[in-house]
Amino acid sequence: MTMTFYKLGLIGYPISHSVSPQIHSAALKEAGLDGEYKLYPIAPDDMQGLKDLLTKVRLGEIHGLNVTIPHKQNVMSLLDELTPTATAIGAVNTISLRDGRLVGDNTDAGGFWHDLQTLLSHPIPQPLPRKAEKGGNALILGAGGSARAVAYALLQHDWDVTITARRSEQAQSLVTHYASQQIKNVHYTATTLHPLLSTFHLVVN
Repeated sequence: MTMTFYKLGLIGYPISHSVSPQIHSAALKEAGLDGEYKLYPIAPDDMQGLKDLLTKVRLGEIHGLNVTIPHKQNVMSLLDELTPTATAIGAVNTISLRDGRLVGDNTDAGGFWHDLQTLLSHPIPQPLPRKAEKGGNALILGAGGSARAVAYALLQHDWDVTITARRSEQAQSLVTHYASQQIKNVHYTATTLHPLLSTFHLVVN
């Protein structure tokens, strides 16, 4: 029986510092799968480069891709289908070919929430208030693709979320995105953070 050699990789820029090849190569080995994981650096404005790489997925030359900054949002228009999670978040971090269609998904939200629950299950010097177990007040520093996923995970579990970023228009855009989905417990702040820090149960950078 011929085993599939999986060709996987990461789209982003810059990504020369990424340890994803080591991580995913180890994961492939642990799962008993034969394959490789490569880096595909594509500049922010190189849409043709993105299209060419996605064509390789369509042709089966690449079996799947992860997506990181700056392409988590601009790759969406090049895909055939988005999962409900990717649509709700407004960002994609995983691309695969299903029934001849390029499908974008987002696993960041689930991964973040799993890790947060693991953190909360261990004793910490100053335990979060009981409210934080099922919904507390969180501050997110940043408003890119990963921040969108973190906000989504928290909002789905009834947290109040405040977002701030160096680019105020990006933070406001993220709040507007979730407000358009009738989610009201997400806010934007442009004020000095220091006086507000004592009101948050969680800060995510």
